[in-house]
Amino acid sequence: MKPGMLRWLLVVLLLAPAAGGAATIRGTLRVGRPAPAIRPASAGRPMLPPSMLHQVREAVIYLEEAPEKVEKKLAEGKTPQPVVGEFEHGFIPRVTPVAAGTRVRFENQDRVYHNVFSVSPAKSFDLGKYAPREAREVTFDRPGLVKLYNDLDPGMTGFVLVLPHHAFTRPDSTGAWSFPKLPRGTYKLRVWHPALGKLSRRVEMPRRGDATLDLSY
Repeated sequence: MKPGMLRWLLVVLLLAPAAGGAATIRGTLRVGRPAPAIRPASAGRPMLPPSMLHQVREAVIYLEEAPEKVEKKLAEGKTPQPVVGEFEHGFIPRVTPVAAGTRVRFENQDRVYHNVFSVSPAKSFDLGKYAPREAREVTFDRPGLVKLYNDLDPGMTGFVLVLPHHAFTRPDSTGAWSFPKLPRGTYKLRVWHPALGKLSRRVEMPRRGDATLDLSY
């Protein structure tokens, strides 16, 4: 091989992306039939119609198992304490995903007394009645679905989805979602939605680049 050709080949090999390493899993979650966009999103992608926007944002997408190094990094990261507000006739947000061991703050953001309780096997508690602008906290230490109720307003329902790790994400206003960087390999991905139920997909990371997965109910 000529010296010039050898130098060119070495440059190509050095600049080419290596297989292995870390990448992410990303995609889009769709709810119901496709519909025209109503206005552009800040990221340049069309937003979902209002009837679907509320539904898609209530989904939680998570890995069945998180790699040990990824979980350690996510657990050590600084994240704000989850807050669930009670306002008028609803919990805000209605769905709150957390890792086991997380302490959630329940704030009365209304002008009347409220109450939060649950009889779920993963966490049973009753915060009693507390006044406007008051707050109480609960630690969710066991994985599972915790249904929230308010005995002063029987129509109020909410959910805390307690997961065994921090490897979960939520769709944005366009339905787009993504995970942090993950080691290449095969993963079991799960989706939970309070009204639409569960989805499960197997994802194999490619040798190069990210894995893309579109999901739909």
